[in-house]
Amino acid sequence: MKNSYIGFTAAAAFAALTIACGNQETQVIENFFRAVQAKDTGTLSSFAVVQFDGEVKSWKVKSVGEEQRTPAPLATLGKALKEADEAAAQNKKDASAYFNAHPLEVDKVKPLVESGGKIPANLQKTADDWKKFSDLDHDLKEKAANAKQAYEREKRLVTMSTGSSGDADALVGDVVSKTAIVEIESAGDVKPYAIQLRKYDVAPAGQTAKVMSRWLIYSITKQ
Repeated sequence: MKNSYIGFTAAAAFAALTIACGNQETQVIENFFRAVQAKDTGTLSSFAVVQFDGEVKSWKVKSVGEEQRTPAPLATLGKALKEADEAAAQNKKDASAYFNAHPLEVDKVKPLVESGGKIPANLQKTADDWKKFSDLDHDLKEKAANAKQAYEREKRLVTMSTGSSGDADALVGDVVSKTAIVEIESAGDVKPYAIQLRKYDVAPAGQTAKVMSRWLIYSITKQ
């Protein structure tokens, strides 16, 4: 089905069309490219986490692959974030206890450790101990920051798909993904792209009734 822009502006229209259409995956792709043509960034941001750079003259959905399911990772990412934060806090606590036990020595070696200065022989062990705390602090904070970024990104996707902002952490189930092959005419050339769609087949923990969810445009890759 070959298309060109016929008008599309409201996010509400996107939701209505998606529910009404039997082939929701294809309809989401249609809505995406109509919004791209209209430069409707508000609508795009409501169901797409990627952009298509360049002019879109027309597009044609060639195929939509079978669905793939994997366990929804938000709970696991939340646990990893909590553990990373706790590890960083524990190292800070251990460093504070060490300082309280060796305040004079740490005060002397801390600036030398930070600047890479020469450590007196009688303070070498203190310098080595303090450097371990400092290096571990850096590593654990970086790990916690990465864990937070991964968690927040996944939570945003769950929220976009289900609309369950405050309850996203309590939702368990599967991530469902499909890959569509779409021919896109842009700048005079027609090229195939793989578009990955994603939604969340999830329910509140301990319940069987699934929450309503919708497909998201998750990635676009030139073939």
